[in-house]
Amino acid sequence: QHSSCVSLLCVARALSSVRAAMLSARCLSRGAAICSRRPAHAARAAFCTAPDLAAAEQSLRTDGFALVRLGEQATARAAEHAARKLMGIDQGGGGQYNASGGVTRQTVEDSGFLNAAEGAPAELRIQPHNEMAYARQFPESVAFIMLRPSASGGVTEIYDNMRLTALLDTTASGRVLLDKMRSLGMQYIRLLHHADAKGKPGFYSSWQGAFEATDFAEALQKANAHPDVFAERCDSATCDRYAAAGLAVPEMRAVAWAPAMVTHPRHGELIFSSILNRHASWQDGHSIFGALPWGARPYQATWGDGSELSDSEVSEIRAAHDACKIKLSLRRGDLIVLDNLFMQHGRAPFVPGPEPRLMGLLLGKMMPREPVRSSPPSEFIRMREEVQARGGR
Repeated sequence: QHSSCVSLLCVARALSSVRAAMLSARCLSRGAAICSRRPAHAARAAFCTAPDLAAAEQSLRTDGFALVRLGEQATARAAEHAARKLMGIDQGGGGQYNASGGVTRQTVEDSGFLNAAEGAPAELRIQPHNEMAYARQFPESVAFIMLRPSASGGVTEIYDNMRLTALLDTTASGRVLLDKMRSLGMQYIRLLHHADAKGKPGFYSSWQGAFEATDFAEALQKANAHPDVFAERCDSATCDRYAAAGLAVPEMRAVAWAPAMVTHPRHGELIFSSILNRHASWQDGHSIFGALPWGARPYQATWGDGSELSDSEVSEIRAAHDACKIKLSLRRGDLIVLDNLFMQHGRAPFVPGPEPRLMGLLLGKMMPREPVRSSPPSEFIRMREEVQARGGR
């Protein structure tokens, strides 16, 4: 495992040098007012002034992301206008986030942006992920506007899927991982509470918010409505563990299968997943969930056949992501737009300021899962049939 991770890092540094040189040439051709080189481990793409959306569009296409500095006085509505232009969506267009398998988010000010602060607590890193990679439909692009930075930390971290896929393909163990991603996909597992438990220790997400239902039977019906999902009441052992720890007891265990690869229209087959963001290890160090075994935490990810990722597999996947990381220190009024198939995103831990950190999230055009990547493995189908035989109860 150690030698594999070291070789990944060595290849990554070589790839990074080549990519940086190519970007430097592009930046010089655009001019210093439009684009400037960043320090090591920072963004490759252009810093674009507010009116220069044409350069940002080119950066989004060639580099997978664009950063536009709108200024400290920029409002969420102004940022939404620029983001929609870059993503090619009309006012009111774009994807819907809530009830699609993640946390429930509130809108920001009088805009279409959703509050991206919901989710991981400040002291934990939001792990790399492609937005809504667990869902049957996901956005082609996503936009974020920084409206209130943290007191310190909270660096936005993005990850190049093209480099990541190529990097794993350089080692035998990495190729094994890619083969499993292609053939098995992933199971994304959630433990869901009743909404009344919100604010109590142990609560993370509710089945009411996840499925936009007020009745448990209705939520179960929705959670079992497609061949790539199943759900049932949370098992008694997990419920007893939560109760013994004085935690709010989860009521539902919901499982969704999704592919872990996607075909990019220009770059071909790329990793596309929420593996690290949904694997229970991301809550290591959490004041409550960190004390629970992985299988009893609110999120868990397994291979598509239900087998656990080994410690060495998680370590290698994490090391490869870290080698492809780009750090962005966003200021108030900074808008970043990502090609969601090209780039994963996350956030470093941060120290909260007097007021909560506020970042807005806007989804671009939605695209369906590819038909050739829409069939769960036979093991998942069997697991789903067993749940259905129990009545999903």
